[in-house]
Amino acid sequence: MKIVYSKHYDLKLGSFAKPHFFDAKKYSRAMRLIQHELGQDTDKLVLSPSRPVSYQQLLTAHSQQYLQKLTKSSTVAQIIEVSALKHVPNWLLDRTIMQPKRWGCAGTILAAETAIKERDICFNIAGGYHHAKPDNGEGFSVYSDIALAISHIRRKGLIDKNSSIAYIDLDVHLGNGVNYFYMHDESVKIFDMFNSQIYPMHDKTALCRVDFPVYLKTGCDDETYLRFLTNLLPQFLNNIGHIDFAIYNAGTDVLAGDPLGGLNISPSGVLERDLFVLDMLKQESIPAIVLSSGGYTKTSAELIAKTITSFFHKIPV
Repeated sequence: MKIVYSKHYDLKLGSFAKPHFFDAKKYSRAMRLIQHELGQDTDKLVLSPSRPVSYQQLLTAHSQQYLQKLTKSSTVAQIIEVSALKHVPNWLLDRTIMQPKRWGCAGTILAAETAIKERDICFNIAGGYHHAKPDNGEGFSVYSDIALAISHIRRKGLIDKNSSIAYIDLDVHLGNGVNYFYMHDESVKIFDMFNSQIYPMHDKTALCRVDFPVYLKTGCDDETYLRFLTNLLPQFLNNIGHIDFAIYNAGTDVLAGDPLGGLNISPSGVLERDLFVLDMLKQESIPAIVLSSGGYTKTSAELIAKTITSFFHKIPV
């Protein structure tokens, strides 16, 4: 296993972070917890992207028109869901919000390339921006690191264009943006387990693209959640047949008390979920990346770190 991390992942929102639930420093906090637990072993596990994704790389997933819209502060404010940001100069928003997101995208690309080359599992501490669409951003997702990574490994010839990719989304929200990228690409198979009573359930077009949707209700607890997962995810993977690459979007916003999630999953339930998915991928020798995605409590960083360190102790390098 490998871990991809950059000191540039944290958002630099300052006082503008207060209106939003997002923990702007969760990535560095998660990394510190991992380093504390793993000690010297951390050094042989961690990789860092050398630079954020470029404009030309962004064009492999997003339209030029959309990228141009991001030069307007009002557009960024709408995506980040902090209306006051529309009054902030765009150059400052680019430095404090969009550049960290571009570093996160670079991390997902590096994780994908590493996982395939080493035929192993690679964690990106950031990433999982699953609401971004080819021509639009929403839900705190400016760019689609997932689409960028798939485009990269295809263009580099690391996998064939028709190779089978399993996308497993266990963030509490429907990953609607990803669905638009692969609306007509059946080589990407989508499993999405989500709270069906919250955003973005209005997006019926996106919902129709999910190959294996699992609808959860607000208040869903550990027992119900894990029963659905352990029964249905194996069915999904078995139905695909041979899988060349997998992406696991491991949002921690399923946690009880998350202000944007609505589920009632305990920290131990989140860990059991993650280890079940990772064990399945490991047993089948599927190269895979794990993305941290959503999580809007201070506990999110702890959950990310716990999953990574627990997996390391189960399957040390």
